[in-house]
Amino acid sequence: MIASVATPTFNKDWFVHNGPYAMVKTEFWAIANDTIDKMHEVQKTACAQAREHLQENLTEEQKDYLSSTYDPEHMSYSQYRAFLNDLCKFGYFAEEDKPFVSCGVESSGELMLIPLSYYPLCGASYTADAYVPGQTEFPSKSGNVLSWAGHLASYGSFNPAAGRFEKTEQARLFERLRDILQQMK
Repeated sequence: MIASVATPTFNKDWFVHNGPYAMVKTEFWAIANDTIDKMHEVQKTACAQAREHLQENLTEEQKDYLSSTYDPEHMSYSQYRAFLNDLCKFGYFAEEDKPFVSCGVESSGELMLIPLSYYPLCGASYTADAYVPGQTEFPSKSGNVLSWAGHLASYGSFNPAAGRFEKTEQARLFERLRDILQQMK
């Protein structure tokens, strides 16, 4: 059973509103950043708990279904979302992880909204062979999700204690997607 934890929230008085946008007031930066850190911790815990119950592999029937329904090299964003929904239904991917792999909150059209609690603490660093400008967003023109997931699976951040690049949590999620997409080809 997954335990529920209260998610920290923002106080509307911390912001200056300008039309549809809002900026944190200078005097509330510290508390707003602390709240974001707490949001990240709650989300990290929820994701870790959800991952404990995932299947390691899909059945041959599930792979056949995915292969007959989706083309890893030609997917629209709505097909990608449906693909992730199927992986969650099969118990291979956690609902809580979907925003980390560019599958945001339901919205109109192709707009992708990612809750603030999923926003990364800092941008991922890139290994020397991983950086390609403009490749972090869903490949809407080509729809080559296999290539895109493979690219994002190579991201890492530098661990100064170990003296090396290590895969980010997001890269591990894209690696999991890539592995299934490769099995569908």
